[in-house]
Amino acid sequence: LVFAKVITTSAAVAFVILLLSCSKSRKVHDLEGHNYKTIKIGNTEWFAENLQTAFFQNGDSIPNILEDSLWFSLSTPGFCYYDNNPNNKNTFGNLYNWYAVNDKRKICPCGWEVATKSHFGELSRLFGGDQVSGKSLKDNSNRLWLGDTISTNVSGFSAVPGGHRNEHFERSGKYAFFWQKDDYHGQACFTENLCAYECSILSDFSYVNQDFGHKYRGMSVRCVKIEKSMK
Repeated sequence: LVFAKVITTSAAVAFVILLLSCSKSRKVHDLEGHNYKTIKIGNTEWFAENLQTAFFQNGDSIPNILEDSLWFSLSTPGFCYYDNNPNNKNTFGNLYNWYAVNDKRKICPCGWEVATKSHFGELSRLFGGDQVSGKSLKDNSNRLWLGDTISTNVSGFSAVPGGHRNEHFERSGKYAFFWQKDDYHGQACFTENLCAYECSILSDFSYVNQDFGHKYRGMSVRCVKIEKSMK
């Protein structure tokens, strides 16, 4: 695209960004121009890599939170790079808290949404269930999983061990943590309305763990295509 005029207002920039993000191109890209690999698994089309965007669909930026103390106390959207190192973005994607995942401005590109508990449950069932499906979901092309000798990635899901951010960054190389869009309302969280569902995969085990975690934690995000019948 070629623009004849220089756009100077933030409103005009946001409008152009929105047009680009919601174009009818068959390529799936975010507002920073990153083109995402996708794969059809069962009846669902998935991102085959982790989300990397620093913007919501409407062009609003997601705050990049550097300080551990601020991250731990946050109850609004935030993202970070593992170890606050932007070089980790291309390999592991970004880590997001659940407030960014659930924001009404939407974190996935137009036509896509954050995968739900149901999506991850079906993904696991397609490859034998939670006890064995992990080995089929893990990327095995770049030797990123420390101590892993069992991964096959026959699914093409290509999970990478991006770790997570709790009070601190931890478990890169050993764990992949994915937010699920679903809120958790059970009593096991101990603190009302502060937990949401997650999915984790471990380096040296075959199983997938479907669990819940505190919403301030930083985890990876996978997007799935919104089916027309669901709109």
